[in-house]
Amino acid sequence: MKKLLLLSFACLPIVAMAQKVEVGVTGGISMNTAPTGTIYYIASGTAQNFAGSATFVSNMVNKHFQIGADIYALGLSNKATSALAIPYFGRQIGGNGETFTYAKAVISICPIFNYKYNLNEDGYIYGGVALGIAGSYATPETPSNSDGSQTTFRGINGGFGFTGGGQIGITYAVTPRIALNGEVALRYYHLSFTASDSYPGGANVSLGTLAYPMTIGIRYRIGFEKQLNYATGRYQIVREHERKYKHTEK
Repeated sequence: MKKLLLLSFACLPIVAMAQKVEVGVTGGISMNTAPTGTIYYIASGTAQNFAGSATFVSNMVNKHFQIGADIYALGLSNKATSALAIPYFGRQIGGNGETFTYAKAVISICPIFNYKYNLNEDGYIYGGVALGIAGSYATPETPSNSDGSQTTFRGINGGFGFTGGGQIGITYAVTPRIALNGEVALRYYHLSFTASDSYPGGANVSLGTLAYPMTIGIRYRIGFEKQLNYATGRYQIVREHERKYKHTEK
């Protein structure tokens, strides 16, 4: 996980070099499909997890394209709808709507490539693809009924692998520097773990699942300027190349 975080921060200067950048943070919810792979304790019911992201995009390449990176953090869990044959730490689990937690947090970093369609001077919609690396964190322990928790399977710590998918969203400026953002993403995660020798199926465990986080947040816009629109009497954000073109005409 430390290597993953270091790589995340190392990518920030690459994006920050652009003269026209949007830096954003979001929060919301995520759900995921039933896991596949060699992980033994599988639940298929849908559970609601947290989701959050930090996004850095450059608009310099073309007025219809963005490049950048995002860092997603979300939970992976499912509801158990049927009991499992092999006990977990001596307990029969599943069948009572219990939550199987596969990761308290999966953190991923991905380069992203978006196509955007400008709605007007203040807003646009976008869609794109992402591909990167991911690592997971969990707190495996023997569950106890005495704590009142509905979580029984609590995951295996130290997962590492890859993620890929896409995202669609909308960004709309409410001030010359601040914009609102809403995004829906699809991310497939494939993680590998090293479990204890007593884990069913062996020590080498893999997990694959498709997560779909839905988030809202804000973006800070760097390299955009406001200029008086004589038609409306308002100061509005204008694109840098348009400002330079008007300045040259003068």
